[in-house]
Amino acid sequence: MDLLKSRVVLYIFVLFFSVIPVTYAVDIIIVTSDVSYQQDYVSFVQDIYGQSSNVTTGVYTDLDGNAPMLAQLEAADLVIIARLAVSSSYDDGTEISDWNSLSTPILCHSAYLTRSLRWNWMAGGREDLSNDSANLVVADASDPVFNGISVANGDTIQMFTSTQNLIDVQTDSGNGTLIASPEGSSRVLIARWNDTNTYYHSGSPYSPGGARLFFATDEFNPVLLKNSNLFNSNNLCKLPG
Repeated sequence: MDLLKSRVVLYIFVLFFSVIPVTYAVDIIIVTSDVSYQQDYVSFVQDIYGQSSNVTTGVYTDLDGNAPMLAQLEAADLVIIARLAVSSSYDDGTEISDWNSLSTPILCHSAYLTRSLRWNWMAGGREDLSNDSANLVVADASDPVFNGISVANGDTIQMFTSTQNLIDVQTDSGNGTLIASPEGSSRVLIARWNDTNTYYHSGSPYSPGGARLFFATDEFNPVLLKNSNLFNSNNLCKLPG
């Protein structure tokens, strides 16, 4: 299943450190607690999908059974959850179920939202790494995250230009697929879920309403990111089912 819904026909070729813009207009929503912080990311997404694409940002903290807001999110081709999204603002009333049941593909950068206390994509809570790292270790080299990069399982790839205290979650991606871990840790850095008939993990009452990808990095930091921008462009291009 392409990360964009099947009604949108896209042919996207991601090259190493380059992106070929797409001329088809798509509708992408970036959910964030700070709209002003996302302007670089908005430009980044538009560079991938073309300036005619509709890339909007919003806080979306009043989902709780809000039919017009649900319809807007369902009508989008892709929803991106920013790292800067205060998790306690997205779990009121029916919001956890509302977000999880969306059929629109979701790329989530927030380990706070994916923990069991919130949307319950993964068991346990979110933790910082005890050791900083600039690298990731490949767990599934066949994943589209690594399109354009020659890698094998177990390879180490530099992601940042300097060491970072990466945001992570528990070691187990549950019924999803572990794509990559931070170097020096078995915790989850990148994972995805494609089966809408299977719970995120054995302790979760939720299953994904559509394709889901977790990528635990600050979504766009032009100073620190190296290959991570390439990974983000690949993430945006395809999420197979």
